[in-house]
Amino acid sequence: MFQPNKKFENILSEMLDRVPDEFDKREGSIIYDALAPAAMEIESLYYALDIVMSETYAVTASRENLIKRAKEKGIKPYPAVKSIVKGQFNVKIKNGIRFQTPSGIRFEILKPINEDEFLYELLCETPGEIGNISSSNLIQIDFVESLNKAEILSIIRLGKEEEDTELFRQRYLNSFKELSFGGNKAEYKEKALAIPGVGAVKITPVWNGGGTVKITVLDTDFNRANDILLQKIQEEFDPTQDGTGVGIAPIGHIVTVTTPNELNVSVQVDIKFTNSITFENRKIEIEKVVRDYINSEKRNWSEHNIILRTVVLSSKLLNIANVEDIITLKFNNKNGNLILNENEIPKFLEVGTI
Repeated sequence: MFQPNKKFENILSEMLDRVPDEFDKREGSIIYDALAPAAMEIESLYYALDIVMSETYAVTASRENLIKRAKEKGIKPYPAVKSIVKGQFNVKIKNGIRFQTPSGIRFEILKPINEDEFLYELLCETPGEIGNISSSNLIQIDFVESLNKAEILSIIRLGKEEEDTELFRQRYLNSFKELSFGGNKAEYKEKALAIPGVGAVKITPVWNGGGTVKITVLDTDFNRANDILLQKIQEEFDPTQDGTGVGIAPIGHIVTVTTPNELNVSVQVDIKFTNSITFENRKIEIEKVVRDYINSEKRNWSEHNIILRTVVLSSKLLNIANVEDIITLKFNNKNGNLILNENEIPKFLEVGTI
């Protein structure tokens, strides 16, 4: 933090105090005019030193210098990931042929899924979430003879933005608490999170006897991981599942990769409104608040089992315009909080009235 007593006026005052009073030190005098420029430069140096101090420590460093600091420990931000989607056509397509959506998002053919049905994997040319398109028509960039059908059917791998600065900062700071070494939980988690498409990880050691390890993951939207991602993680860690150390997992470890079950969650609420407003008038806003709350809790899944709390959701609903009071709120038609087990994540269904 810059020291207030090291501003220009204070520095100049200290310098003038060192000059005997028998000399003229008033503004405009030779001594004053000689010392003032030096005091101004010294103030600039103090500002520069303040920046150096801030950039030296990981807790206050800018992204650029935080990356340099973390690199000393072999830690880098997770890079942005390009999405992969499933596309269908009416003819066979060669790898590398390029298409774009009506909005201009470009994809190229990565490899065939089923050439007999003209199904292909397409890789988005732009890293990040921009390519997370579950359905769209495609326009050919490169000419394909006899093509009259080209569309995206679903997402195979979600695109992901480069790791956020504050998340990266926290991961670096956490590395001093949980040292990753020789196949411990911290190393398993670190390696799993580095795989494109993985958003959250839980590691369960000795889950089915000595030497067994269970890796449970969510995708980057904090939903259930699809089979393709699960297979990718399995191949990275332990493709043979016989403890021979073929993958990342150490010799003697047998790894199973899985994803949580989804628990359908509905919300029943009795709300008192003002100014003759009804539930239907505010249903869209209410659904958004509930969905956002459930999604925010899913982000904490890797740290602890999820608990959906009536008091927390009620307080959020009170912020909606014309909501005067929450009389009653239930999850799945039951009073009290909804407590999920370690192998469950919530899936929002609907909001209704009591």
